[in-house]
Amino acid sequence: MNKKLLLDTINDLRNNPNACQFRRISLPDEQLSSFLHHFSEQGLTDKDYMSHIDNIRGKDISTYTFQESCTMLTFIWRNDRFSEGALHKYFLDGTLLKVLERMYETMESK
Repeated sequence: MNKKLLLDTINDLRNNPNACQFRRISLPDEQLSSFLHHFSEQGLTDKDYMSHIDNIRGKDISTYTFQESCTMLTFIWRNDRFSEGALHKYFLDGTLLKVLERMYETMESK
């Protein structure tokens, strides 16, 4: 995982109100798109996220392990394919930022 790319994406989400917009579909900006592409290329998407998401549902994001952060990010990203605007919703409510921040915090212990 490219730690600088992750940190740049976190900063973009914190400081750019247009980091993800909604126009019938979620539209991540270039930074977020680049990170999501990198996340996928690195093989970090949770291929069994549907069974793993139940284990973290309701759990405080600040207690996620690195893998649980990957599960949640996969869930958010894939959910957007089936529910228009899900990525944008998770951006607006701060969940996406919290998940990426936790991912960054737990990278060393991965």
